Formats: sequence, structure tokens, C-alpha cells
Amino acid sequence: MTEIKNERDYKLFFQMHPILQLIVMDGANWAFENGLNYVITETVTTLEDDLKANRKTKTHRTKRACDVRSASWPKWARKAFINYLTEKYGEYAAVNTEGVKILVKDHDSGSGDHFHIQIHWKYAL
Repeated sequence: MTEIKNERDYKLFFQMHPILQLIVMDGANWAFENGLNYVITETVTTLEDDLKANRKTKTHRTKRACDVRSASWPKWARKAFINYLTEKYGEYAAVNTEGVKILVKDHDSGSGDHFHIQIHWKYAL
């Protein structure tokens, strides 16, 4: 099942960069084909949202990042999901402070395990 956590993020999903929308929805299709729940938990944010969440970057504010819950996924699925999206869309990946391209990061930044899907700064809106 694919869902968006709340009405606010549902509306904001359509403000994200179209390339990011494509990547996120292809991820939803991959999850569906593999029998996994796909829950979008964060789309576009405000500065106030980012301050509350202690975010270090403005990827969500610039409409180039989206979070998807990964907590219930088994390890094999997490790895396979990251590999699938990275192989297919790696050219759009954001670059971290060490100069490494990362399209999908599986982590917990304080709000539970999730995939942080992010595209390069040049796609900021």
C-alpha cells in the first residue's frame, strides 16, 4: 500500500521538483511490487519546520527531498530499494559535504527510520 502521511504533505507533494516526484513514485511502484508498505512522511518544509526538526540542510525547503518510512522494512528490502533507485536515477543525486553522491539515505534523524531521497542542488525550486 502507498500512502502519504497527512493531508498537508499530500498537497505539498505536488510542489516538489518533478524529477523528485518521478523518483519517489517509481520507489512506490517498486515497494508495491515487493509487497512493502510505502509511506511518504515528509515532503516540502518551511524554515520553521526545519528548525523544529533540527535539520542541517534545506533540501526539503528547496523542494528536492522527500522522506519515506523504512522502519518496517527488512534489511534486504532497504538495501535493494536504495540500489534500485541509485542505479536508475543516480545521475540526479545530491552531493554531500565530502563530495559523495547520495540519492537515498536510510537513517533515523530523530523521527524514526526513514529513507531520505534527495536530488542535486541544481534542481532547487
